[in-house]
Amino acid sequence: MEDALIVPGTIALSFDMEIILPENDSETALQVFPVNNLAASIIFRYVIKVGTKTVFDLDKAYFYNAYKDMWLSKKSRKNAVIKGIQNISLRKRRVKRFNPDGKELDDTVTSGFVVNVDEEILIDVYKNRYIIPLDFEAISNHMPLSSDMEVSFELTISEIKYVLNYPETAKRPSFRMKELKLKYKTVRDKQLQQ
Repeated sequence: MEDALIVPGTIALSFDMEIILPENDSETALQVFPVNNLAASIIFRYVIKVGTKTVFDLDKAYFYNAYKDMWLSKKSRKNAVIKGIQNISLRKRRVKRFNPDGKELDDTVTSGFVVNVDEEILIDVYKNRYIIPLDFEAISNHMPLSSDMEVSFELTISEIKYVLNYPETAKRPSFRMKELKLKYKTVRDKQLQQ
């Protein structure tokens, strides 16, 4: 991609969220769901390297990211469903659940919810897909990155207690992130590239 620049604020990791229940119990299935603001909570440590040099290293990133998102406007929060900032009904419905044998639980588990047209549209659009923004100030606030630069992101996933809500009395569930994809937008401009 000659002369391509990565647009600041567009780098993100997208994934499908799946919960693996420890037992074949459809009654407790709805009691296991992602925490609010999943994108902020799921990353424990966040390291960015340019070449071999570490330029950013944030331990316990979930604290910083959740704090930062507390200052979002109502409109920004409403538009952040893809990041996992959503009401409890959406958090329970925008996830796939599997039994211990790997069989997906059917949608009848969530069929008892009152139908909300806005939520139905969001579920149809996003399904169980989420994104984790991978921007930090040096990338998002300064200048476009050349797509020729060697930038790497090292992410450490948080413990289950920071990722899922589940009853304390139940056996501990687990989760998996599937279909991981790095996403970003580019522009081509020879003048900016120089």
